Formats: sequence, structure tokens, C-alpha cells
Amino acid sequence: MEQLTISKFKKLPAEVQRQVLDYIEFLLLKYQSRASEKRETPEMENGEKPSPEEGMPDRLRIALKYKGDAPYPDVPISKYDWYEQ
Repeated sequence: MEQLTISKFKKLPAEVQRQVLDYIEFLLLKYQSRASEKRETPEMENGEKPSPEEGMPDRLRIALKYKGDAPYPDVPISKYDWYEQ
């Protein structure tokens, strides 16, 4: 498999080879940054992960209480439903 890939790579023009190498380098950097982010997740002193609500803005915390209460977009809404909210 590797030999087949290398032979196909060698058949490409020099400019395309450079683009392929740049793309591979980009993917490696992206993967390494994601892997390091996963390893650096903050933990509390007793080993527990912090709750996601700690750094959350107040308005988002309030909105989360009502998650799922609103009807879906394809549900017909009457004016009475609208005024009730």
C-alpha cells in the first residue's frame, strides 16, 4: 500500500507534490493541537472535571432551563401560543 502511494506521489508534478506535503503538514499540526487540547482538560483538585456551567454567561444558563420547551419549526403555532410565551 505504501509503495503504491509513493509511486503515485512521484508521478505528480512538483507543484502538486508540494501542495500534498503542505496539506499533510497542516493535518499533522491540526491533529497534534486537538490531541494536546484533550490532554489539557482542566480538572479540580479531587480529580473531577469542572461543570460546563462555570464559565457560562448568565443569559445562556437561564436559557438552558427552557431547553426543549419551544415547539419545533415545523409545528404550527397559533397567535395564542405566541402570546402565551
